[in-house]
Amino acid sequence: MSASVSIRKRLASFTLDVDLQATSETVGLLGASGSGKSMTLRCIAGLERPDEGRIVVGGRTFFDSERGIDLSPQERKSALLFQNYQLFPSMTVAENIASGIDRAVTRDDRRQLIAGLLDTFHLRGLQDRYPAKLSGGQQQRVALARMLAARPPILMLDEPFTALDEHLKASFEQELLETFGRFEGTILYVSHDIDEAFRFCDRIAVINDGHVEDVGLPGRIVSHPQSLAALRLSGCKNISPATRLDEHWLFAESWGIRLRCDEPVPHGLTHVGIRAFFVSRAEQDTADNVFHAVAVRTSESRYERTVMLAVSDDTSRADSERYIHWKIDKLQPSPDGNVGPGDRVTIKLPGDRLHLVCGSAKESAPADA
Repeated sequence: MSASVSIRKRLASFTLDVDLQATSETVGLLGASGSGKSMTLRCIAGLERPDEGRIVVGGRTFFDSERGIDLSPQERKSALLFQNYQLFPSMTVAENIASGIDRAVTRDDRRQLIAGLLDTFHLRGLQDRYPAKLSGGQQQRVALARMLAARPPILMLDEPFTALDEHLKASFEQELLETFGRFEGTILYVSHDIDEAFRFCDRIAVINDGHVEDVGLPGRIVSHPQSLAALRLSGCKNISPATRLDEHWLFAESWGIRLRCDEPVPHGLTHVGIRAFFVSRAEQDTADNVFHAVAVRTSESRYERTVMLAVSDDTSRADSERYIHWKIDKLQPSPDGNVGPGDRVTIKLPGDRLHLVCGSAKESAPADA
């Protein structure tokens, strides 16, 4: 089973221009709010009509502007899980699940299918309840069961964890992974969370302003992001506009420092980034990429301490982009955990840990491995 999406749709803030190919796999659509992720799913499901292009799922043409094909949502039988689930409030759990089953299915097969889905999603005993009497996690499982009852050629989920409490996410995550493992078609998974996409998806497509800027294996998207959007969405906190100086040197404009990079600096360089946990205290101040810094402020989490550093004594400007995030592992004994505002430290930004991105997401993209 495969899916081919090549569409354009003019919107108020940008033009959605998506070209995406997928096989029997889970592809994550990763992007910020308003980037075009949900609109892409709605176009595939037939809830929105592209201005032009073509959508083919499982060998069946859903939409083709040149040939005048535009199947209705009912004809497409695609499955889209909304954030608010959209269960029928006047129907029981069993009736909601049954509403997704094709009318051609016999009564006995229908009963067996409903019973199987009740067991699969741990809904046995809840079949006679109405949505208002269900928890958020139970409602989500009913919605997913209804989707699978339709035996769709493509499964689409739009940020399915948004409405769940934190303690419900872990159990539902396992159920979702099991569901994905059984599904034989294409799965499109919308998220703005790189960790979530990393856990669920075989590949990740980074969407920014309606365009797919980067597609690759999750590990490659994190280790070698090919666009500024991919760099930001991969969780990198330290990002600065940058200028190429020569083959191995660049100037980080926000931080006001020169950096040496182990890999060749591309001519189209626009930004440099380094992850906060790769910043380290330097033992000497004569090596490349070593700087004197002052701690501006700190923040705490359960397992990490983040120190905001300025690489000059001027901390009067409240310009957070000038600061370098330094993450310290609180589980490892280290004197770095005592660094506080006003303290001076010598830090190193390793040249083999710098991320370099150009204006074009497609320049010099490494092959997935």
